[in-house]
Amino acid sequence: MDAIVAVPEVCVGIDVGSGFTQWMAGYVGSPSPVWKGMFPSTVGLWTREMAERHSGRHPSVISVPAAGMDMVVGNDAVMHVRPEDLMDTLTVEWSQSEGWYALFLAALAQAVMGIRDAEDQPVNFSDVLLGSNLSVAVGVPQALFSTLRPILEKKLNNKVDFTYCGHPYSLPIKTRVYPQAGAAAAAIDELSNADQPVGVIDVGTFTTGFAVMVKDDNGEFALEYPRSGGIESGGGRVARSIKEWLQAEHRATLSSAEVYKAITKGTWKIRGVEIDIKTQVGIAAKPVVADIVQATRDIWKGGDDLEIVAIVGGAGPLVAPGLMEHFPQGKLITDSQWCVVKGLAFMAGVEI
Repeated sequence: MDAIVAVPEVCVGIDVGSGFTQWMAGYVGSPSPVWKGMFPSTVGLWTREMAERHSGRHPSVISVPAAGMDMVVGNDAVMHVRPEDLMDTLTVEWSQSEGWYALFLAALAQAVMGIRDAEDQPVNFSDVLLGSNLSVAVGVPQALFSTLRPILEKKLNNKVDFTYCGHPYSLPIKTRVYPQAGAAAAAIDELSNADQPVGVIDVGTFTTGFAVMVKDDNGEFALEYPRSGGIESGGGRVARSIKEWLQAEHRATLSSAEVYKAITKGTWKIRGVEIDIKTQVGIAAKPVVADIVQATRDIWKGGDDLEIVAIVGGAGPLVAPGLMEHFPQGKLITDSQWCVVKGLAFMAGVEI
């Protein structure tokens, strides 16, 4: 057996979104290297027939014997599960589903093995965590935070036994749950010098969260709950519009994954011809911008007291131009899609 090397406490931030799942990990305390990863939030049942077809391989399958759960996640789910059999991530109940839990465990396993591979630790590196604390911070939509926090913290504070990609894990985790938009504020350097309250708009796939942060007597930002919330509108609405437009205008049928790639690139090749979709993406984003402006107008009372309005999230770049027309102090944060999980890693104990 390989020698087990003593390691500091491992800290992991995990954000299971409706479109993508992200993780960021490092060691507690002093600044350390930080590792991160991202994969599509696609998940479906792993059947006996699938297992027989792929005998000898270990695709991205999560098995939790205690729950009788076998699911395939990420790109392997796209490859092996029919689109109509994939779990629906665009629902309010998503964060309490078995699919969400499978993606959470996959992110946890990837984080542990990511550190092992990067640091050239022995293959049984995960075993060392049996005798240490694994600190995890996970994000949930801002509007659902008060409901989901007690449910998830009860479920995710224990030892988890599961198999991922054929490798067994038995990890003791202590998990704290944070609102996504509020967590993002901890990762935004531009906010540190603000004297007045600041706003954060986190635009995801299914939901958009918004939060107001105010400095307390110690000069630290704290969440102002009465002015924080969220709506069921985001990048997924833009993607549906683009998918329908491509079908109607170009007779092109794209999968959800292909639509997101096209939106990110701004172009897509159809029957050998490169189609520019940037203008159409801007048009498709307008209803989402209108939803966000209306919601924040109601709860922020116009937002005139906010020194900065930080725009983050995977769909942040799609709506930022429109939002900044309404919020002159608005700013699209660099690497906006990583802000939430970076803030969660900080909450878990990584000094970023």
